[in-house]
Amino acid sequence: MKLLLLLLLIFVPKIQAKIYYLDAQILDENEYQIKETKKYRFYKEEKIYNYFIEDENDQDFLNKDNKKYFYTTYSEYSKEKPESLKNREIKERTVYIYQQLKRAKYVRLEVFSDDEVLTEYRIRKGRENLKSSAFCKNCSEFYYMNLEDEDYITGVKINILDIDLKYNSDINDIEIDIAFNTNDVKYKITFYEDDNLTNPLYSQEKLSTANLITIDKFDILDTAFIEEFQLYTKRNDMMLKDSYQEYSYRDKYIGYYKIIKNYYPGYVESVEGYIKDNDDFI
Repeated sequence: MKLLLLLLLIFVPKIQAKIYYLDAQILDENEYQIKETKKYRFYKEEKIYNYFIEDENDQDFLNKDNKKYFYTTYSEYSKEKPESLKNREIKERTVYIYQQLKRAKYVRLEVFSDDEVLTEYRIRKGRENLKSSAFCKNCSEFYYMNLEDEDYITGVKINILDIDLKYNSDINDIEIDIAFNTNDVKYKITFYEDDNLTNPLYSQEKLSTANLITIDKFDILDTAFIEEFQLYTKRNDMMLKDSYQEYSYRDKYIGYYKIIKNYYPGYVESVEGYIKDNDDFI
């Protein structure tokens, strides 16, 4: 047995043991390993529009979009002329003030002379002779035979001659021809609305300057008018009292806009469809 142990020691190679040491550190509880991540705010742009008369926009709305505009409705007509502004359209019209006349049915002709001076009378409306009938006060004999016979020969002494026009007529349309057999005859012509012959529509008194005179364009009295009214076109067949100008306008408004940012909530690394705000991050 001893011999066996001896032989093993002689023939078995010698084994050497090596010891290896590792440097180990204990981490403090307040020290961590950190990974840094950068996150941003993201937004979408929105245009906010407001409309102004061109070049009169607020300072908040500096960008102009000429494709966006609208017109206001025309203002009510006014005598005051509006201020001229860019793209403002102004309309102008003339207003004519007329007076509506009462219509005459009777004419009274008074001649202030003791002689037989009246030879004829004729009443016309335009070129048309109006049919009429007459009643004479204090006339000389046979005046009915001599009036309106168009011979202009026989004189008739009259004081007052009342003429029925048969129907009511516009005074301005009527012309009266009177023939005298002498000059410088004082006469008076008066129109009435009805057969009362008390309230004259208008009247004029003149002195004849020729044997045959035409009376028209009468001096209108206040009692001849019914009411006042206005028209926008001129009428030559009416009594014009006054006229003036009126104005109406509309404005063109242009669209101006400002851009605002609508932010996605919170900070994120990315979000589809939004714009990154490079100046706002964590």
